[in-house]
Amino acid sequence: MGHDAEDKEYYIDNSRNLFEFLLEARQWTGFDIIKLNTWIKNFDALENGEYYACKILNRIIAYSESDIVQMLQDGIYKIMHKEVILPLLKEKEFSVLESELDYSIQEALDKTLFAPLLAYGVPGESADSMMRFLTQKFKPSIKNKMFISKIPEDYPCNTIILVDDCIGSGEQFSEFWETAEISNRKLLRDWCKERNIHAYYLCLVAFDKSIDRLKGEYSDISIITIEEISEKHGIFNINNEVWDNEQELKMAKCEIQKLIQEKGINLKGHDELDFGVILHNSIPDWSLPILFKEKNDWRLLVERKDSND
Repeated sequence: MGHDAEDKEYYIDNSRNLFEFLLEARQWTGFDIIKLNTWIKNFDALENGEYYACKILNRIIAYSESDIVQMLQDGIYKIMHKEVILPLLKEKEFSVLESELDYSIQEALDKTLFAPLLAYGVPGESADSMMRFLTQKFKPSIKNKMFISKIPEDYPCNTIILVDDCIGSGEQFSEFWETAEISNRKLLRDWCKERNIHAYYLCLVAFDKSIDRLKGEYSDISIITIEEISEKHGIFNINNEVWDNEQELKMAKCEIQKLIQEKGINLKGHDELDFGVILHNSIPDWSLPILFKEKNDWRLLVERKDSND
């Protein structure tokens, strides 16, 4: 066995130990060790298949349930800091009791409506998850939660927070904000403007290019993100540190693409993005399809509703 082969075996062994630890620690959720091993076996037809599979898995950006809950909490705090804490500190010349701040924050939350960002007019998997987390983890401090189409025109609120787990291309947000209607068929954005309701879009994980573009396009909603990822985090991006050099990247990309084309699976996800983002028990369609597609004997790692399409 040559030195290069020994290095790869060492890399694989260390990687597998790490993967087992992440699963046991529940940092990786949505799949187990059996699914992990089955997914890695997809690459058996390639000479360096297991090595490539480990390289990809080592650059997955995974968020556990506790991560998501913490990010939701951080996002709500960022909004309350802007809406309540900073104005009150300025008004009181930065001499405010903690109990007074807590009371003011709760008072503002009582007048805040939380709503999921809908995909093409219907709640998606991620929207359901976000609302469930809000209900389970933040009750009773957060009381007002509703689907946009159920909002009556006279609903009493000062702030509305649209909650989403992640954003890739930004198309879903644009389609929603430009067309979403409340119960009387009035556009949500018009309703907010007429009633002087401050609208926020709280997105936990976002592709930085898309967020920068959306912030430039929409001035009638404040966009809050917790974590932003960039092109360098793309699995097949030359600046991704997982690859030893450009030659290794090109070879891996070429061999994997040839393998999955025979299965009818695209190399890149929606809008030609190639991230490996997993959020608890879900995965966005702009992550690599090889992670969530299951067809022609290719086994998935994390399931989506459209995994078998």
